[in-house]
Amino acid sequence: MTDRPSEDVEDILLWLNAHSVRVSDGVPASLLQQKWLSSGRDPARLRDSLAWLFQHQQIALTPDLEPPHVRFTSAGYSQLLSQFDAARTPPPAPAEPSVTAGTTPLPPQPAPTPEAAPAIPATLESTSIIELPTSHRFLHHGEPPTEIGLRNQLLDIYRDLKLKPGSQIIAMTLSRYWQEMGLRAGDLRTAIDILARDGYLLFSSLRFEPHWRLTEAGHAYAHAPLTPTPLLELATPLIELEDHGLDDEALRQAGLALFRGAAAEWRSFAGLEAAWRRGRDSLLHSLDLLWKAGLIELRVGEPLAIRLTEQGAALREKTGGGLRRLIGL
Repeated sequence: MTDRPSEDVEDILLWLNAHSVRVSDGVPASLLQQKWLSSGRDPARLRDSLAWLFQHQQIALTPDLEPPHVRFTSAGYSQLLSQFDAARTPPPAPAEPSVTAGTTPLPPQPAPTPEAAPAIPATLESTSIIELPTSHRFLHHGEPPTEIGLRNQLLDIYRDLKLKPGSQIIAMTLSRYWQEMGLRAGDLRTAIDILARDGYLLFSSLRFEPHWRLTEAGHAYAHAPLTPTPLLELATPLIELEDHGLDDEALRQAGLALFRGAAAEWRSFAGLEAAWRRGRDSLLHSLDLLWKAGLIELRVGEPLAIRLTEQGAALREKTGGGLRRLIGL
């Protein structure tokens, strides 16, 4: 192996970072072997890559831990950060789905088939913060936060780290990400409350440290098409968190129930809000979920107009009786 780190070596460093509960402990050597075999690579290459990392003093065995653990050295962690520095200039992002008149948003792309779950939960330790900026901005420094903005901004951290359902981040790491974006610590607490209420994050404790675990619903929301700007702009500053008691499926159904009458008819947000039995934020969340599922389309203008897609109209007709009952919730 040359003096230049190979892709194999870079992946080992990434796995060390992603699965280290504490940087000082590292991860079991057996976990690295499991990750390697699950990627379909030749076991001999793992031996060569580990030998290179030990030779260049980028990893070391963790003293006094059984089974054997491998951890970063300071040089190894510097190499990891240099990988992220090299990735700071991403390729051009694909354009958001059009929200102009007469266009229908593409349905959500199917999620990639998940690989076998690792032997231990995927975690990020507070001292191993990845210094990559998040890809999108839903909140801005100095502006009052909105519920839909907080939901998107916090889940963008999980999306940016490409975490799978069941992966968790230590609370201190979330706090450091939040601070690097110039956002208020109190707003992070509110964002966590929103995602816990929505069923997108679950609290867990590991070695007496609080963690927040990404659920299947949270992963689905984070990896669906991005919330369109017109819906973000309809949000008002968050004053009090609404305890609406509806999961994503119930919110989608209640949103569909608002579109009574001709499916092709454009509705104003004000008209939908007048028929909604709950708060404005839950309506925006409902419309956001319908958008992500390809069930509504938007026509930008003053005012914004919304109508069902063909897929949305078909689903409304299929579940019409239940939808009519939901509108009275």
